[in-house]
Amino acid sequence: EDGSEPKGILIDGAPGIGKSTFSWKLCRKWGKGKILQQYQLLVMLRLRDNRVRRATDVLHLFRHPDMGTQEAAAKEIVRRRGKGLLLLLEGFDELPADLRSEHSLFMRIITGVELPEATVMITSRPSASGLLLATCRDDISQHIEIIGFTPEDVQCYITTAFEDNPSLQSGLQEYLS
Repeated sequence: EDGSEPKGILIDGAPGIGKSTFSWKLCRKWGKGKILQQYQLLVMLRLRDNRVRRATDVLHLFRHPDMGTQEAAAKEIVRRRGKGLLLLLEGFDELPADLRSEHSLFMRIITGVELPEATVMITSRPSASGLLLATCRDDISQHIEIIGFTPEDVQCYITTAFEDNPSLQSGLQEYLS
C-alpha cells in the first residue's frame, strides 16, 4: 500500500504440495538475479535442521563453525537490524512446540523483536499457520496458500525441465497419466 516491503509473509499449504520446492526455487532465482533484487541478501533457514534449532541468538543462526568468514557477515546482519535481508524460515510446522512459543528466537524474529528491518518469509503447513495468524496477526502482512500443480502446469514443467531429454520427458508423462 505505501510502497514499502512487507515485513512478514506466510506461505502455507498441505503436506507435499510444494512449499519446500517453492523455497528452493525462490533462492535459485534470487541467486541468478531474476527476482527480488531489492534484497541484498537472502538466507533460507531450514527449521528442521538441528543446528538451526539449537541457535540461542541471531548470531548463532548465521554462523557456521567451519566457515570463519561468516562471523563478520553475521555481525553485519545484526548491526543493520536485518535491513536488506529476506529471511526465509522454511518449515515452521516442523519446529517443536517450545520453539514456536511466544519468546522463542523464531517468534522474536517473526514479530520483529529481532532483525526488525528484515522481511521474513515463513513456510508452514496449515496446522501451524493458525498459530502464526493468531499470535502474529500484526506482523504477517501477506498470507499465501500454495495449492499445487494443475495438470497443465505438470505438462509445462515436464516439457521445460526435460527439454534436452525427450525420451525421459515422454516416459515421465506416460508414468503420470
